[in-house]
Amino acid sequence: GMDSSLRSFRTMEPFGGHQVRGASWSPTSEYYVAVSGNRRAKVFAREGREQFECPKGDQYIMDKSKTKGHVAMLNGCEWHPHDRHLFVTCACDATVRFWDAETAAKKQKDIIRLRNARGGQAPSVTAVRFELGSGDRVAFAAQDGSLHLYPTKGPYAKAAARVDDAHMGNSETSSLCWSADGNRLLSRGGDDTVKLWDVRAFGKPVSVARDLPNFFAQTSVCFSPDERLVLTGTSVKKNAGSGTLVFLDPNDGLARTRELGVSPSSVVAVQWHPKINQIVCGCGNGDVKVLYNPRTSEKGAKLSVVRTARKADLADFRATGPIITPHALKLFRDDDQSRLQSSKRKREKARRDPLASRKPEAPVTDKYGHGARTGIGSESAMLLAPTIRERAKEPDIAEKIRAQPKGDWSYYTKAYADTQPKTLLDTSEHPEDVVSDDEDAAARRKKQK
Repeated sequence: GMDSSLRSFRTMEPFGGHQVRGASWSPTSEYYVAVSGNRRAKVFAREGREQFECPKGDQYIMDKSKTKGHVAMLNGCEWHPHDRHLFVTCACDATVRFWDAETAAKKQKDIIRLRNARGGQAPSVTAVRFELGSGDRVAFAAQDGSLHLYPTKGPYAKAAARVDDAHMGNSETSSLCWSADGNRLLSRGGDDTVKLWDVRAFGKPVSVARDLPNFFAQTSVCFSPDERLVLTGTSVKKNAGSGTLVFLDPNDGLARTRELGVSPSSVVAVQWHPKINQIVCGCGNGDVKVLYNPRTSEKGAKLSVVRTARKADLADFRATGPIITPHALKLFRDDDQSRLQSSKRKREKARRDPLASRKPEAPVTDKYGHGARTGIGSESAMLLAPTIRERAKEPDIAEKIRAQPKGDWSYYTKAYADTQPKTLLDTSEHPEDVVSDDEDAAARRKKQK
């Protein structure tokens, strides 16, 4: 595990430079889903191996329910607290999509399309959360400041509950959090507020905490394990103070009970782990802070701070810049040697090219190496074998002609035995057809001239 050097055992870039906007573990901790600024969510194994990537939809189709995936930037994701195959994503295309891990690589399972109550363009969905207890309801927030509750298994034609002015319009509600009994819901707004809602009377908030600066679209809010406190972080501008972790009392109108300076930058993500009793804070400068109680906390950071860091080893060397091997650059190469190697490679390459080397075409051979044009299959050879054997028995035609007695034309005239019984072949020589030797020699000399 981790030692006092606090170095991670593995580092990965799941989206090739895109910002990771959300991640959530499956209930069995076998897999986790992550989303970024692109349109495709990815599912990874616990060791970090990518399992599959959700498809993206066609952005030119107007009806978003006909697309097989999101068509705009993703904003959040959440795995179902009990179903190991079901997870949900939300995006700027005004949709919430449910995915089955068995078929998520091809198409989403269900979709909720958000509509603007005022008739304008549908707003982006900025946060989504399943109910922690049963997982039968899902809550999500939109950029127009509205909150929506839907049953997980549908129907999705109309929201089970909705508040249009939950937060200020055109601000990003960055986080939602359910209570364990499913009756209360926390929302962290981009209007610098935290609001506590009773979903049984969803019209107005029960309590409101103000003056909590929020500059990030991922600033989170959460309950403590016993739900006696509410935690959230505050944002600060660069070199303008320190980000703080704020503790609020949900039973006293979200009054501030304590405020801790955690980082010189903003405190964005906050999570209180119920089993090890430790608070993890993600900061705007890339730091991760872990707060624990030496008496009541278990494992986690307590195991790391007491474990001695491993001694430096040559195998652990990490270069901070590019490594240039000797004579790797052309500047340091021997010109003669480089020229010889280059010309040798060119000759070898030209030799392999039949056009450049002018290599004659190789003779066609069969599989036994005999020079013959083969192209007949085994089945055809079997069918033609009897014909080939019969032809082999027949005598050679040239031999047959040479074997005929001189002056015997019966070999040629027997074809006319039925149509021309009496031979009409004239064997006499006509004087006009006979050419003398002198005339023949004169004709050859004329041709040569």
